[in-house]
Amino acid sequence: LSQFTEVEEFVISLVKYVHQQMLSLTSLQTKKVLTTMLELLMARSSQFAFKNESKFRHFVVENILEWTSVFRTTETVIPDTVEGKQMKKLIKDLDLQTMIAVASLLRTFPLPGDDEGAKAQTFSKYFVFFTRVLTRCRKDASNFIVPQFPEATIAALSNLLSSNKEVSLLYFSEMGYHEDAETRAAFLEVLAKIVNQVTDAETGTVEGAKYHKLRELLIDSELEVVMTLCDITQITEADEVAMVLARVFEDNGCTLNLVKSLVSQEVAKTEQASTLFRRNSMATKLLTQYSKLIGNKYLKETLCPYLNELIASPVPFEIDPSKLPAGQDININSQNVLNASKRFLNEILNSIPRCPKPLREICQFMKEIVQARFPGCEHTAIGGFVFLRYFCPAIVSPEGYGLVQTVIKDSSVRRGLVLITKILQNLANKVFFVKEEFMKHMNDFITEHLSVISNMFDQFAEVQPDSPPAPPCNFSEEQREDDLIRMHNYLSQSLEKMIRALSAKDGKPKEKRTNIGDKLQIIMKQLGPPPEPAGKQGIVTTKAADASGSEFESFMQKFARQSVDHFREKNIFYQQGHSKEKVPVLYYIAKNCVSIGDPELLFYYILKTAQPIISKAFCMVIDVTLFSAQNQIPIVWCNKFLKIIPQQAVDNLKYIYVI
Repeated sequence: LSQFTEVEEFVISLVKYVHQQMLSLTSLQTKKVLTTMLELLMARSSQFAFKNESKFRHFVVENILEWTSVFRTTETVIPDTVEGKQMKKLIKDLDLQTMIAVASLLRTFPLPGDDEGAKAQTFSKYFVFFTRVLTRCRKDASNFIVPQFPEATIAALSNLLSSNKEVSLLYFSEMGYHEDAETRAAFLEVLAKIVNQVTDAETGTVEGAKYHKLRELLIDSELEVVMTLCDITQITEADEVAMVLARVFEDNGCTLNLVKSLVSQEVAKTEQASTLFRRNSMATKLLTQYSKLIGNKYLKETLCPYLNELIASPVPFEIDPSKLPAGQDININSQNVLNASKRFLNEILNSIPRCPKPLREICQFMKEIVQARFPGCEHTAIGGFVFLRYFCPAIVSPEGYGLVQTVIKDSSVRRGLVLITKILQNLANKVFFVKEEFMKHMNDFITEHLSVISNMFDQFAEVQPDSPPAPPCNFSEEQREDDLIRMHNYLSQSLEKMIRALSAKDGKPKEKRTNIGDKLQIIMKQLGPPPEPAGKQGIVTTKAADASGSEFESFMQKFARQSVDHFREKNIFYQQGHSKEKVPVLYYIAKNCVSIGDPELLFYYILKTAQPIISKAFCMVIDVTLFSAQNQIPIVWCNKFLKIIPQQAVDNLKYIYVI
């Protein structure tokens, strides 16, 4: 879709066509699918080149608002039949999905109009409609709405207000000083109710944006709140906290500031140079999460070619005499280990010019700050990051980093990766094998390559003008909100500890104190109790693919012995032919998805069918001809399927055609 340049004409034509359909079960289903598509389209609007986005949004909002039951002035009589009951449920679902789509369309959308009067007229129409909806929600909630509908309406109203501040102020001033006292009183009553529902105590932001102040406090240049949170976080929760912090800070373009602060703190706390970045701490956890976030593509480019060679043409690697299989020569195996270790070392060395600039900036900063505290130990720190936290974990467990798409079943290859990792890690640490007798003859390799590894670390710590930037991390609005909800949870659970720790840190004279603890308490009070993060509610989250590949592999192993012949007979999903670009085409025929039984087994069949295809470029055709409610897979299951899809499939999917 990101390559589809005529998106406006396509969507407008769809809306026009669907808009003129009479009320029926099919038309309701179609409208629900289309409004879902509109929500997804606006979530990725930055990827499209709109010719006239303002006109497009205005047209779509004007039309789809009429699809809600609230818009109709007369109640439609629906027969009390099986189909009628389905229609009543669909009407409620369509109300919700339409309002969610409208909220997405109104986000950062200045109303069109040649003058302020025209804009105010449009604003008034939308404002009155949304307030009428909220009134009806309050009076008749049980009969016509789903629980999330008022929240979606509030989000739409809030986006309307925040995107059109000048027009809203003009409208409010006119209505607030209306000459008719009853009109004025009624308007002020409505406005007060909206303010109570939509805004927090100070800023007037809605659910989707209410975390603005918390986010600003977190990414504040002084980093007092975040550094304190890192200090009090239990190591059992450090991975998740580090992951969320990495995303929040990267989304705001200030991750390096946080990384450098934690690195500085880690160096200051370290008593012996030999333990630099060797222990589990928030600094090392954040380094791991950040390198995964921005360095996964670089990791694949560096390690995958040789990894695939090893898997395709395995050789024996066992060098422990007590484990040596019969018929193998330990000298040949040792040479295989040495050759593989040298090859990986060269691949990493040759890849340095392609290393993302932020990772090299971290190495440069480490070198400078360690040099000041532990002169001569700079390489220990860089090795603790580059090898211990980045390359070595990916080599020993490539599935966990999405470097391979199938589980490495060859025990010789698996053993080889373990031994290679040991050698590279000892080389990075500049230490020799002592305890493991069978590894001692690898010390010659370490001696021969000490200068190579030192040169490598120095190169990583030199940021060149042409160093490539980090690949962009495109987080959806849902992901951003979910991350801030998680931060809300962490801070709420640890608020007392946070306040005590912040007070202890602030040793300045009273008149010069930052009162950061007071600010945090005020914001937390305004936010109220934290909601459950999306991932814990079982609703659709933003994780669009399994980046590591581990969930995919576990899922495929779970169903490996089960028969899927009945899905093959139904012709639900299959591969046939090639596109004009000569890439294989996968087909999903929605109408054949009937009485499928276990949805997970269907997903397994789809992934098993696609597995030979997705390692290279491919495209997909989704046929929704004669699609009906009985062909629909519940959204909860679709969400689970999205989490299982390997990242390689997402990267190689070139086009999706919906017919």
